[in-house]
Amino acid sequence: VGDGPEAEAAASKIDAQLHSCEGVARDAAARIGDDRYAPHVREVDETKRVTAENLATCQAVSSEAEGIMATLREKLATERTLYVDKGARYAEAAKEAREVCEDAAKEGHEQTARSAVEDA
Repeated sequence: VGDGPEAEAAASKIDAQLHSCEGVARDAAARIGDDRYAPHVREVDETKRVTAENLATCQAVSSEAEGIMATLREKLATERTLYVDKGARYAEAAKEAREVCEDAAKEGHEQTARSAVEDA
């Protein structure tokens, strides 16, 4: 930069910036030294801890719920199969009763028709 007014102005500006930075550094050191943020840090740490515990609990409950839902789906599928089988048996019994009734009607055996309906 050289000598002269420009150099003096630049040096003066650098000195002002250095003085400002030193002031900021002193202020930061004072704030850290007086521990004014410690309660906030503890509060944030406690919030993090509680949040982590709650998350773990939620994940455990979610996992348990997924297991219960899987069991219920399995039971539902089993029951559905049983009802389908039962329905098929009823349909077969109805078909047989109808056939017996038709045969009895052809032969004129009213009593046989009644018995077939009651059996079904």
